[in-house]
Amino acid sequence: MKKNLEVTTYIGCKVLCKYCPQDKIVRAYDNLKAKTNMTLSDFKKILSNVDKNDTKLIFAGFSECFVNRYAIDMLIYAYQQGFKIDIFTTMVGLTKSKILKLKKAEVGFYAVAFHFFKSSDIVFKKDKFYDMVEFFRNNIKVKVSKIVEVRNVVSRAGALFKIKKKTGNIVCLCNSVYQNVVLPNGDVFLCCNDFELKHKLGNLFEDHYSSDKIEQERKKILELMKLKDSEIACRLCETSDKSDTKDQIKFGINKDFLNNSKKVQKRIEVVNKLKIKKENI
Repeated sequence: MKKNLEVTTYIGCKVLCKYCPQDKIVRAYDNLKAKTNMTLSDFKKILSNVDKNDTKLIFAGFSECFVNRYAIDMLIYAYQQGFKIDIFTTMVGLTKSKILKLKKAEVGFYAVAFHFFKSSDIVFKKDKFYDMVEFFRNNIKVKVSKIVEVRNVVSRAGALFKIKKKTGNIVCLCNSVYQNVVLPNGDVFLCCNDFELKHKLGNLFEDHYSSDKIEQERKKILELMKLKDSEIACRLCETSDKSDTKDQIKFGINKDFLNNSKKVQKRIEVVNKLKIKKENI
Protein backbone atom coordinates (compact mmCIF):
# COMPACT_ATOMS: atom_id res chain seq x y z
CA MET A 1 0.00 0.00 0.00
CA LYS A 2 1.14 3.54 -0.75
CA LYS A 3 2.31 5.33 2.37
CA ASN A 4 3.08 8.88 3.53
CA LEU A 5 5.90 9.67 5.95
CA GLU A 6 5.80 12.95 7.86
CA VAL A 7 9.19 14.36 8.81
CA THR A 8 9.58 16.10 12.18
CA THR A 9 12.89 17.91 11.82
CA TYR A 10 13.17 18.92 15.50
CA ILE A 11 11.34 18.71 18.82
CA GLY A 12 10.08 21.79 20.67
CA CYS A 13 8.47 23.95 17.98
CA LYS A 14 9.32 27.62 18.40
CA VAL A 15 6.17 28.84 16.64
CA LEU A 16 4.03 27.84 19.65
CA CYS A 17 0.57 28.02 18.08
CA LYS A 18 -1.71 27.87 21.08
CA TYR A 19 -3.75 24.95 19.78
CA CYS A 20 -0.71 22.72 19.26
CA PRO A 21 0.18 20.62 22.37
CA GLN A 22 3.93 21.16 22.26
CA ASP A 23 4.25 20.50 25.98
CA LYS A 24 3.00 16.95 25.47
CA ILE A 25 5.45 16.07 22.70
CA VAL A 26 8.34 17.71 24.59
CA ARG A 27 7.62 15.71 27.76
CA ALA A 28 7.07 12.45 25.90
CA TYR A 29 10.20 12.85 23.79
CA ASP A 30 12.29 13.86 26.78
CA ASN A 31 11.57 10.42 28.25
CA LEU A 32 13.35 8.89 25.25
CA LYS A 33 16.60 10.71 26.13
CA ALA A 34 17.21 11.33 22.44
CA LYS A 35 18.63 14.11 20.26
CA THR A 36 16.18 16.93 19.63
CA ASN A 37 17.32 18.01 16.16
CA MET A 38 17.62 16.05 12.94
CA THR A 39 20.83 16.61 10.98
CA LEU A 40 21.26 16.15 7.24
CA SER A 41 23.23 12.94 7.83
CA ASP A 42 20.41 11.67 10.06
CA PHE A 43 17.91 12.44 7.31
CA LYS A 44 19.97 10.65 4.68
CA LYS A 45 20.19 7.60 6.92
CA ILE A 46 16.42 7.63 7.38
CA LEU A 47 15.77 7.92 3.63
CA SER A 48 18.06 4.95 2.99
CA ASN A 49 15.32 2.90 4.67
CA VAL A 50 12.42 4.41 2.72
CA ASP A 51 11.28 3.36 -0.76
CA LYS A 52 10.61 6.39 -2.98
CA ASN A 53 8.26 4.31 -5.13
CA ASP A 54 5.71 3.63 -2.42
CA THR A 55 6.20 6.52 0.01
CA LYS A 56 5.59 10.25 -0.28
CA LEU A 57 7.37 12.57 2.16
CA ILE A 58 5.51 15.30 4.03
CA PHE A 59 7.54 17.96 5.81
CA ALA A 60 5.23 18.67 8.73
CA GLY A 61 4.83 16.34 11.69
CA PHE A 62 5.13 17.87 15.15
CA SER A 63 7.06 21.06 14.31
CA GLU A 64 7.63 23.80 11.74
CA CYS A 65 10.23 22.20 9.48
CA PHE A 66 12.00 25.36 8.30
CA VAL A 67 13.26 26.29 11.77
CA ASN A 68 15.75 23.45 11.37
CA ARG A 69 18.91 24.82 9.72
CA TYR A 70 19.23 21.73 7.52
CA ALA A 71 15.64 21.70 6.22
CA ILE A 72 16.45 23.17 2.80
CA ASP A 73 19.29 20.71 2.26
CA MET A 74 16.97 17.88 3.31
CA LEU A 75 14.39 18.94 0.73
CA ILE A 76 17.00 19.22 -2.00
CA TYR A 77 18.43 15.80 -1.16
CA ALA A 78 15.01 14.12 -1.02
CA TYR A 79 13.97 15.65 -4.33
CA GLN A 80 17.20 14.57 -5.99
CA GLN A 81 16.59 11.04 -4.71
CA GLY A 82 13.27 11.04 -6.57
CA PHE A 83 10.79 11.43 -3.71
CA LYS A 84 7.45 13.17 -4.09
CA ILE A 85 7.22 15.84 -1.38
CA ASP A 86 4.45 17.82 0.31
CA ILE A 87 4.99 20.69 2.77
CA PHE A 88 2.74 22.09 5.51
CA THR A 89 4.33 25.33 6.73
CA THR A 90 3.69 28.56 8.62
CA MET A 91 6.67 30.01 6.70
CA VAL A 92 8.48 30.68 9.98
CA GLY A 93 12.19 30.13 9.38
CA LEU A 94 11.83 30.37 5.61
CA THR A 95 13.55 33.27 3.82
CA LYS A 96 13.72 34.41 0.22
CA SER A 97 17.36 33.35 0.01
CA LYS A 98 16.36 29.83 1.10
CA ILE A 99 13.60 29.79 -1.50
CA LEU A 100 16.09 30.81 -4.16
CA LYS A 101 18.37 27.97 -3.03
CA LEU A 102 15.52 25.56 -3.71
CA LYS A 103 14.95 27.21 -7.07
CA LYS A 104 18.61 26.90 -8.03
CA ALA A 105 18.43 23.19 -7.27
CA GLU A 106 15.28 23.03 -9.43
CA VAL A 107 13.28 21.48 -6.58
CA GLY A 108 9.54 21.05 -7.09
CA PHE A 109 6.75 19.85 -4.82
CA TYR A 110 3.53 17.95 -5.22
CA ALA A 111 1.53 20.04 -2.71
CA VAL A 112 2.26 22.92 -0.34
CA ALA A 113 -0.14 24.25 2.31
CA PHE A 114 0.74 27.65 3.75
CA HIS A 115 -0.69 28.00 7.26
CA PHE A 116 -1.42 31.47 8.62
CA PHE A 117 -2.19 31.29 12.32
CA LYS A 118 -2.19 33.63 15.27
CA SER A 119 0.49 32.26 17.53
CA SER A 120 0.78 32.42 21.29
CA ASP A 121 3.97 34.42 21.40
CA ILE A 122 4.81 35.27 17.79
CA VAL A 123 2.76 37.87 15.96
CA PHE A 124 2.48 36.87 12.33
CA LYS A 125 2.79 39.80 9.97
CA LYS A 126 0.05 39.16 7.45
CA ASP A 127 1.55 41.33 4.69
CA LYS A 128 4.95 39.67 5.06
CA PHE A 129 3.34 36.22 5.07
CA TYR A 130 1.49 36.82 1.81
CA ASP A 131 4.57 38.38 0.25
CA MET A 132 6.56 35.24 1.09
CA VAL A 133 3.81 32.97 -0.24
CA GLU A 134 3.74 34.90 -3.53
CA PHE A 135 7.54 34.78 -3.77
CA PHE A 136 7.48 31.02 -3.15
CA ARG A 137 4.80 30.42 -5.76
CA ASN A 138 6.60 32.57 -8.32
CA ASN A 139 9.88 30.71 -7.92
CA ILE A 140 9.10 27.10 -6.98
CA LYS A 141 7.29 24.46 -9.02
CA VAL A 142 4.22 23.26 -7.11
CA LYS A 143 1.35 21.20 -8.51
CA VAL A 144 -1.12 22.18 -5.78
CA SER A 145 -0.87 25.01 -3.24
CA LYS A 146 -3.30 26.60 -0.83
CA ILE A 147 -3.39 29.11 1.99
CA VAL A 148 -5.03 28.03 5.24
CA GLU A 149 -6.07 31.04 7.32
CA VAL A 150 -8.59 29.37 9.60
CA ARG A 151 -8.36 25.99 11.24
CA ASN A 152 -10.81 24.46 13.65
CA VAL A 153 -9.36 23.10 16.85
CA VAL A 154 -9.18 19.35 17.32
CA SER A 155 -8.24 17.55 20.50
CA ARG A 156 -5.11 15.90 19.04
CA ALA A 157 -6.28 12.54 20.33
CA GLY A 158 -6.92 14.01 23.77
CA ALA A 159 -3.59 15.81 24.09
CA LEU A 160 -5.25 19.25 24.10
CA PHE A 161 -8.62 18.50 25.67
CA LYS A 162 -10.62 15.36 26.25
CA ILE A 163 -13.41 14.13 24.04
CA LYS A 164 -15.77 11.23 24.63
CA LYS A 165 -13.97 7.93 24.19
CA LYS A 166 -15.23 5.96 21.21
CA THR A 167 -16.02 2.30 21.71
CA GLY A 168 -16.59 -0.61 19.41
CA ASN A 169 -15.05 -1.28 16.02
CA ILE A 170 -13.60 1.99 14.71
CA VAL A 171 -11.69 3.06 11.62
CA CYS A 172 -9.47 6.04 10.84
CA LEU A 173 -11.27 8.25 8.33
CA CYS A 174 -7.89 9.66 7.22
CA ASN A 175 -6.22 6.25 6.93
CA SER A 176 -3.44 7.66 9.12
CA VAL A 177 -2.19 4.17 9.98
CA TYR A 178 -0.31 4.57 6.71
CA GLN A 179 0.75 8.17 7.33
CA ASN A 180 3.26 8.00 10.14
CA VAL A 181 5.71 10.48 11.67
CA VAL A 182 9.47 10.05 11.94
CA LEU A 183 11.30 11.91 14.72
CA PRO A 184 14.91 13.18 14.93
CA ASN A 185 16.07 9.97 16.61
CA GLY A 186 14.60 7.84 13.81
CA ASP A 187 11.60 6.60 15.81
CA VAL A 188 8.37 6.23 13.83
CA PHE A 189 5.08 6.95 15.59
CA LEU A 190 1.52 6.37 14.51
CA CYS A 191 0.41 9.76 13.18
CA CYS A 192 0.51 13.54 13.63
CA ASN A 193 -2.12 13.34 16.39
CA ASP A 194 0.01 11.04 18.55
CA PHE A 195 1.60 13.94 20.44
CA GLU A 196 1.98 11.83 23.56
CA LEU A 197 3.98 9.24 21.59
CA LYS A 198 1.84 6.28 22.61
CA HIS A 199 2.25 4.12 19.52
CA LYS A 200 5.76 3.47 18.24
CA LEU A 201 6.04 1.41 15.04
CA GLY A 202 9.81 1.16 14.67
CA ASN A 203 12.98 3.12 14.03
CA LEU A 204 14.20 4.15 10.57
CA PHE A 205 17.83 4.17 11.63
CA GLU A 206 17.41 0.41 12.06
CA ASP A 207 14.27 -0.73 10.22
CA HIS A 208 13.10 -0.33 6.64
CA TYR A 209 9.81 1.57 6.41
CA SER A 210 8.24 -1.41 4.63
CA SER A 211 9.78 -4.02 6.93
CA ASP A 212 7.75 -6.85 8.41
CA LYS A 213 8.42 -5.40 11.86
CA ILE A 214 6.72 -2.08 11.09
CA GLU A 215 3.92 -3.76 9.13
CA GLN A 216 3.21 -5.99 12.13
CA GLU A 217 2.94 -2.92 14.37
CA ARG A 218 0.45 -1.42 11.93
CA LYS A 219 -1.59 -4.61 12.08
CA LYS A 220 -1.61 -4.38 15.89
CA ILE A 221 -3.05 -0.86 15.64
CA LEU A 222 -5.76 -2.05 13.26
CA GLU A 223 -6.62 -4.92 15.59
CA LEU A 224 -6.83 -2.58 18.57
CA MET A 225 -9.32 -0.47 16.62
CA LYS A 226 -11.60 -3.50 16.46
CA LEU A 227 -11.46 -4.30 20.18
CA LYS A 228 -14.30 -2.67 22.07
CA ASP A 229 -12.40 -0.99 24.92
CA SER A 230 -8.78 -1.06 23.78
CA GLU A 231 -6.49 1.68 25.04
CA ILE A 232 -5.53 3.38 21.81
CA ALA A 233 -5.17 7.07 20.96
CA CYS A 234 -7.55 6.67 18.02
CA ARG A 235 -10.49 6.33 20.43
CA LEU A 236 -9.94 9.93 21.51
CA CYS A 237 -9.52 11.31 18.00
CA GLU A 238 -12.02 13.20 15.87
CA THR A 239 -10.73 11.54 12.71
CA SER A 240 -11.96 8.10 13.76
CA ASP A 241 -15.48 6.72 13.69
CA LYS A 242 -17.40 3.47 13.89
CA SER A 243 -16.65 1.21 10.96
CA ASP A 244 -20.32 0.77 10.05
CA THR A 245 -20.91 4.50 9.51
CA LYS A 246 -19.97 6.80 6.68
CA ASP A 247 -19.81 10.01 8.66
CA GLN A 248 -17.46 12.70 7.51
CA ILE A 249 -14.82 14.06 9.84
CA LYS A 250 -16.36 16.57 12.23
CA PHE A 251 -13.93 19.19 13.45
CA GLY A 252 -15.06 21.31 16.36
CA ILE A 253 -14.01 24.53 18.04
CA ASN A 254 -13.41 24.28 21.75
CA LYS A 255 -13.90 27.90 22.79
CA ASP A 256 -13.20 27.23 26.47
CA PHE A 257 -9.82 25.81 25.49
CA LEU A 258 -8.96 28.73 23.21
CA ASN A 259 -9.87 31.27 25.86
CA ASN A 260 -7.91 29.61 28.67
CA SER A 261 -4.73 31.68 28.56
CA LYS A 262 -3.28 29.97 31.67
CA LYS A 263 -3.22 26.58 29.98
CA VAL A 264 -1.63 28.13 26.91
CA GLN A 265 1.05 29.82 28.99
CA LYS A 266 1.91 26.58 30.78
CA ARG A 267 2.51 24.84 27.47
CA ILE A 268 4.71 27.71 26.29
CA GLU A 269 6.80 27.49 29.46
CA VAL A 270 7.44 23.77 28.95
CA VAL A 271 8.73 24.37 25.44
CA ASN A 272 10.83 27.36 26.41
CA LYS A 273 12.51 25.34 29.17
CA LEU A 274 13.50 22.64 26.71
CA LYS A 275 17.26 22.26 26.92
CA ILE A 276 18.65 22.42 23.42
CA LYS A 277 21.46 19.87 23.16
CA LYS A 278 24.77 20.34 21.37
CA GLU A 279 23.23 19.75 17.94
CA ASN A 280 21.85 23.33 17.80
CA ILE A 281 19.33 24.15 15.13
